[in-house]
Amino acid sequence: GLASLVTLYEPSGLDVICAPNDPGEADRIPVNVVSELLKVARTQYDYIIVDTPPSFTEHVLAACDISSKLILIATLDIPAVKNLRVAIDTLDMLGSPKDARVIVLNKADAKVGLRPEDVVAAIKSDIAVNIPNSLTVPASINRGVPIVLDDPKGAVSASIRTLADSHLRSAEAVSADEPVQSARK
Repeated sequence: GLASLVTLYEPSGLDVICAPNDPGEADRIPVNVVSELLKVARTQYDYIIVDTPPSFTEHVLAACDISSKLILIATLDIPAVKNLRVAIDTLDMLGSPKDARVIVLNKADAKVGLRPEDVVAAIKSDIAVNIPNSLTVPASINRGVPIVLDDPKGAVSASIRTLADSHLRSAEAVSADEPVQSARK
């Protein structure tokens, strides 16, 4: 069953399960199917990354419940920082372990009036990884090539490798049988 849902992304060698094209179709997927899919997938893969919408839907909460790490991503703008603070507060209320969270600041060197230190003060948590701003990212996205393959020696790729090596691949960070949750804010 799992194999029938997976598409191999050739350039990277990664297996991918894409979201339905129609958001309404996603709402018709029972929540227990998401949990079961992740449980089956963890028997087949060393790492599972779930890219979720920035809201806590039932599907997102189900994925969070069985994830070993939550990667929370924000940018240097007040709405994103506010949403990150709300997400952190919500996870606290749900009893999510703080040590299972990794805060990532995307476009961390953008000169937009906020600094990473301002984000740390607002969210009352440390930032694990700062990913720099780069025009190579949208160009890579538009070509349909992951930045780490398109510009492997670039600063953004280096930051992503730091995230993977320091927070996901380390023995104490991720158990091989638990998925990793990623949410964009």
